[in-house]
Amino acid sequence: PANSDETITFNGETFHQEMWSPLGGVQKALVNAIHASKTEISLAMFSLNAEPIVTALIDAKDRGVKVRIVVDKSQAVTPSMKPAVKRLLEAGIDLVWSAGHQPKSVMHNKFAVFDRKMLEVGSYNWTWNAEEHNFENANFTDEQELIADFLEEFEDIYNIGTKPTPKEAAEIERLVVDGYFDPMRN
Repeated sequence: PANSDETITFNGETFHQEMWSPLGGVQKALVNAIHASKTEISLAMFSLNAEPIVTALIDAKDRGVKVRIVVDKSQAVTPSMKPAVKRLLEAGIDLVWSAGHQPKSVMHNKFAVFDRKMLEVGSYNWTWNAEEHNFENANFTDEQELIADFLEEFEDIYNIGTKPTPKEAAEIERLVVDGYFDPMRN
């Protein structure tokens, strides 16, 4: 389907309320949301490796935006995601990972809250595949009750998440250096 005609405005930028991929412009909208953020970004993402988004998150942190990220641990150590995790950690991004509540479970959320004023939620992982190949959706809203619910969920999963230990971070570094597939170069 085509992106919705209904829009919302966030910090001077306009966003379609419903967006679709592949090739629906979701990645560009997410980068615009990150660039428009002034105070904080709370991100829970199962899979994250899209270079423009990773760069935008680092740039946001560098300009003083509080960026907190929860990723799924099983995804964070895959060859496709390790380079992004490495860059985010090296940039000083507040990143934790979670494996869910039970053994063999995952942190499968896919949402972000920008400045406590806009929520993006849907099936869209922040990856090149989601933008280029997958059938995905991303929904943008400024409905405060929904934003509050998602911020509460973010705090819950962030607080049970763990920061990668120096040993785990070194393992990520070793696997990237050893030449595993690096989607950040593509």
